Amino acid sequence: MKFTERGEVILKVSKGASESDKAQLRFEVSDTGIGLSEESRKKIFQPFTQADSSTTRKYGGTGLGLAIARQLVQRMEGNIGVESELGKGSTFWFTAYFAMQPDTPLALDIADPSVPEQSIAKPANGRKNFRLLLVEDSVVNQKVGRRQLEKLGYSLDIVANGLEAIEAVERTAYDAVLMDCQMPEMDGYEATQKIRETEKLQSKRRVPIIAMTANAMEGDREKCLASGMDDYISKPVRGEELLKKLAFLENPETV
Repeated sequence: MKFTERGEVILKVSKGASESDKAQLRFEVSDTGIGLSEESRKKIFQPFTQADSSTTRKYGGTGLGLAIARQLVQRMEGNIGVESELGKGSTFWFTAYFAMQPDTPLALDIADPSVPEQSIAKPANGRKNFRLLLVEDSVVNQKVGRRQLEKLGYSLDIVANGLEAIEAVERTAYDAVLMDCQMPEMDGYEATQKIRETEKLQSKRRVPIIAMTANAMEGDREKCLASGMDDYISKPVRGEELLKKLAFLENPETV
């Protein structure tokens, strides 16, 4: 959906060859979005590959989704591919074998409303006074981050890119900033550098900045620290790990 500002996205499923215990299905997802160049099509299923790999790219992600999809499809005795033209949309397709099921009524697994939802951790007294800024361009990650941090008892503001982060830090004295690294307009590295420059010029308090990134390769932590960030946490962010890092910022002598 994110690549298709106008037009449509269509999902098609068709049945192929079948045996006594399994059947092949072909799935196609067609869009009228940005499309792919011939060079991008040749390597799009390789790990950590994207049509736009800049840190300020408009479309997020790590370049792992299609590589993982290819592995899953291969394990299901299928194939995967793409038909696309730059500026005219794309059709991604895959085939896979599925076990045949007996003709039985569909049973839905409905969650028991009497079972309380488990919390990651109980909010600490006074934690609402510890104000955080979450810098994240993905709307889904924003919602997950808000839910996670509010369950931990923190007050939270959210912005979508590095430029907005700089403006927010100038307006508000945050206790800590959770900074995504790859965002449109301005990435987290540049935003952090500019925040540090402003703090130095105006003799302002140094706000702790924790990098949040899907990149977990050797050297990524060093890159974050070199830009002026204070710590590093990889995505997907685990509640207990995040809580430990924030607790250290609240009370460094007790952790």
